[in-house]
Amino acid sequence: MAEAIRVAVRVRPFNGRENDLGSKLCIEMQDKTTTVMPCGHNTQKKDFTFDFSYWSHNPADSNFADQDTVMSDIGTQVLQNALLGFHGCLFAYGQTGSGKSYSVMGYKDAPGIIPRLVQEVFNKKDSANENVEIRVWVSFVEIYNEKIRDLFAASDSPEEMKVIDHPKLGVYIPGLTESACASPTDVDKMMDFGTKKRVVAATQMNATSSRSHAVFQVRVQTLEGAKPAAGKEDNRKSLQARVNLVDLAGSNVSPRQGPAGIP
Repeated sequence: MAEAIRVAVRVRPFNGRENDLGSKLCIEMQDKTTTVMPCGHNTQKKDFTFDFSYWSHNPADSNFADQDTVMSDIGTQVLQNALLGFHGCLFAYGQTGSGKSYSVMGYKDAPGIIPRLVQEVFNKKDSANENVEIRVWVSFVEIYNEKIRDLFAASDSPEEMKVIDHPKLGVYIPGLTESACASPTDVDKMMDFGTKKRVVAATQMNATSSRSHAVFQVRVQTLEGAKPAAGKEDNRKSLQARVNLVDLAGSNVSPRQGPAGIP
């Protein structure tokens, strides 16, 4: 299943701290190849090949990779697979301040993969013919200090949540809040509610660094066939898939090892 796993790397612009320190850019990208140039303590040129190498350092560059590009390459394929009944998972991994949350969550003027993927799901839902129905549910959990927390819960439950591997249901968390959503606005409200409850703290690289892992799950069910009359059994063909979008906590390494440059 090697072809089912794809790896992408993205280089962000310098932040204010790096600009103040006069950081020097030590990364180059050409197609799928990312090159670490000799710089600072690194004396050797090193080439790495990935499925995608996104140059997002300077918006003025003609080859600048924006949020649309990342969604087109990665998010669209995940969505298409989900509508065909295949589960998917996206991991965002890297040092604190490297841009993980920006790529996955984004901002209101530059939404990331999660809000874009959700919007596309509802676009498919709205454009589906009368014999196709698409249903959407979302859940949001945080893992902090090895404890699982339901970010959609109205109040934190004192009972510890656990991951269960069920022979029929698969891997799931009993008692986890799963909200049915009828529109992207519903999802946005739930995401904002959960994001505000995440554990954050200031680090040398990022003033609002995510200190926890977060898993935002979208469950998509596609029903094909004539909708049954009220009270009748639903015999429509059903495809169901879960898409897990994981925003990992930033790793804490020395600020001298920044992802975009070295002071």
